[in-house]
Amino acid sequence: METVSRLAARLCVLSASAIANPAISPSGAEEFRPASAIRKLFISKLIKSLGNHKRAYYLFIMPDTNPSNTFGALMIDGARLLRRRFDQRARALGLTRAQWNVLSHLYRNDGINQAGLADLMEVEPITVGRQLDRMEEAGWIARRPDPSDRRVRRIYMTPQAQGVLDQLRELSRDIYAEALQGIAPDVREQLMTSLAQIRNNLSDRTEEAPQKEVSAGN
Repeated sequence: METVSRLAARLCVLSASAIANPAISPSGAEEFRPASAIRKLFISKLIKSLGNHKRAYYLFIMPDTNPSNTFGALMIDGARLLRRRFDQRARALGLTRAQWNVLSHLYRNDGINQAGLADLMEVEPITVGRQLDRMEEAGWIARRPDPSDRRVRRIYMTPQAQGVLDQLRELSRDIYAEALQGIAPDVREQLMTSLAQIRNNLSDRTEEAPQKEVSAGN
């Protein structure tokens, strides 16, 4: 993975290239590029060069802020470190974070079908299917035909999975306590309120239909 300093250097090179290379007209003569055209070219080259590199977005959005401390970077880094810590701790129980995610949804929706589980997890059904195959082989879940529709299989936690739920909950509490260490209780409550508001702000909403313009003659 590229460091922020290397990314910044590449941005400088791309910017210089966009400015230094003039446009060529159909007749072969060089033409002056307006600032807007240079900016579009620069952005195009940046996207092509950096692709989906997450750090690139923050360099654009908050150019006067240390890229490691922008809102987006802090959110992603925090989530990444939580996932990594959970994987490290859950490995001793024989579960991955992805498998724990499946079990946490099944705990609240035991007997759900694969399509419904995929919808809750916001992933493709085929992705959930592969995960369920591995978990069934390991004895964590069982799939049984739906009594009302034999084509549909319902997913259930096994006694083996039920037995580790309390351990996983305790593990999660320990990790969250570690993450929130040094943050006062009232600040923690405010943080949770703010994060919930962010989630609400970014949740998909049905956009209101634009009102039709009324002509002057009506």
